[in-house]
Amino acid sequence: MKRFSEQFHKQAKGIRMSATERAELRDRLETYMEYHPLPSSMRTATTTKSKKEKSIVSQPFVQLRINTTFLKAFVPTMVLFVVVAVPVLAERTAPGDVLYPVKVRFNEEVRSQLSSSPYEEIEWEARRIERRIAEARLLASEGKLTEEVEAEVAAAVKEQSAKTKEKIALLKSTDADEGAIAEITFASTLSVQNEVLEADQVEQGDVDGSVLATVVAEESEAADAQQAGAQPSYEKLLARLETESTNAQELFDSVKDGAAKEEVKDVERRLADVARKVSAAQALKADADAPVEAVETDTTAAVSAATTSATTSASAEEVVAAVAEIAPEEMTHEAAQLLREALVDVRKLISFMTNIDVRQSVSVDELVPMTLTDDERYNVIQNGLRAAIATQATYEALDDTAAVSEKLLVGIEALSAVIDRVETQVEAGELLAAETQLEELLAIRDDVGKLLRQVEVTSSDGEVETPEEDAVSVESATTTTTNVEQATTSASSTVESE
Repeated sequence: MKRFSEQFHKQAKGIRMSATERAELRDRLETYMEYHPLPSSMRTATTTKSKKEKSIVSQPFVQLRINTTFLKAFVPTMVLFVVVAVPVLAERTAPGDVLYPVKVRFNEEVRSQLSSSPYEEIEWEARRIERRIAEARLLASEGKLTEEVEAEVAAAVKEQSAKTKEKIALLKSTDADEGAIAEITFASTLSVQNEVLEADQVEQGDVDGSVLATVVAEESEAADAQQAGAQPSYEKLLARLETESTNAQELFDSVKDGAAKEEVKDVERRLADVARKVSAAQALKADADAPVEAVETDTTAAVSAATTSATTSASAEEVVAAVAEIAPEEMTHEAAQLLREALVDVRKLISFMTNIDVRQSVSVDELVPMTLTDDERYNVIQNGLRAAIATQATYEALDDTAAVSEKLLVGIEALSAVIDRVETQVEAGELLAAETQLEELLAIRDDVGKLLRQVEVTSSDGEVETPEEDAVSVESATTTTTNVEQATTSASSTVESE
């Protein structure tokens, strides 16, 4: 019995009421005491209350102690991570990645707002189109570019293009020249990307073209048409070109050590072409600002052009008067056109040097064709002329041995006449006119060649046959003649290597 009592007492000590049970029991006791108060004679000062206070029922809780020193060091670290590390990591993302919205909606928008001028802001907006296309090409190379993602990228390019056009229009409303130059820059950016996507289609054998390539081609065509009507002033073009040329030269100096020798040589040549265009434009502008001297300088060329034209019968005095009236404006316009061409070339060179995707897809020759110097142009004309003279000799030999049609004789005479004109123009140093005549010479030679292949002589018995000696002559004419276009390429390559 004693043992049971000890065990009962021990177990009773282990029983504990929860906080809720204690609060409930206390509340019941206080309620009972309120309805069954002690008699006045039994009350004491400690049992008298002026007002009943209800207790608050509380639940069990855990108390945490926070180290404020650690918190002060942790919060700035997290802020730094969110502000710096996350945007940096987002720059390497592609469509579909978790941080990609940070790249597009935060990083790029902040960078746009930090542009120092409206022109630089438009440059950045055009650059964003390059980034979208580069992302799509990266996904395509990894086999991750689905039709849905490509459609999203194409829509983003179209939206970004429209946004850029709006900013260009806004800039033109405040500065027409700067807005026109921005149009030229935007068109050159789209042109480069269009070349890249076309190269991808050729490599992949995609005849129909992807959705993205179609959108970029349409936007590029529209931008080219828009910038064709832009007429920025000579002074603004020259100022912008000086800035862009300086940037291109500094960029070239920084990357040429790691580039292939052939690429370095090609870029150096294009930068030299740009410098020559600028010099030519400045010379034209100087002549335009001094119209009297310009007229005296260009009189000989103008008279020569007038006298060699089949539709012009003006006298030398009339030609001089016409040149004196329009030469300054034409020369200023021509100078501005040269600067436009140089600006487009510089922008494409910058894209070629800064964008590895561009370098891997297209060559600098495709983006910026080489501009021949006067010596190179002279050599090209001479090569084409020699090829045409060789063809002429073959045709004349055929004329002596075969009964040819009257139409063919007219073609051979026209070929000889154009050859004479080209020789005269080359001797006079009129390279532009000679180049134009050389194109006509090529067309006439091709027409005569087609006629030669159709030469048919009717035999005495009424059958139609081609004489064996004539067939040999025709074959000789088609196989020994060098194409003028091939001569152009060969001449330019030879001069460049020398």
